[in-house]
Amino acid sequence: MVVAATMLALGETTVLGEESGIAPAKLLEVLGGGYVGFTLLQAKKDMLINDDFTPGGIAAYMLKDLGFASEVAVSTGASPVLLPALLSSYQELVDAGLGNEDLAVVKKFIQQRS
Repeated sequence: MVVAATMLALGETTVLGEESGIAPAKLLEVLGGGYVGFTLLQAKKDMLINDDFTPGGIAAYMLKDLGFASEVAVSTGASPVLLPALLSSYQELVDAGLGNEDLAVVKKFIQQRS
């Protein structure tokens, strides 16, 4: 859930930045210098900047992982807030034909929704 949510947030942030006239490289550099400067950002930063969605870890795998989280939520009686939105978003991404791309394809997914 954490990776799924974080990548979706990074994709949205990158698109909003670009649409506001902020270069992705500069935006992600600034984010990387603060609390957001974590391993996932460092691993996907260049892919987001260069619109490189060459499969590394494909986006469709997020559905599998989120499905496991959903099963745990059901079996424990938990009521997650973010999980349903993540499942819906990644299902929409896969249904749009983007599931076999790298997880960085969330950026393209957000752009296509605009």
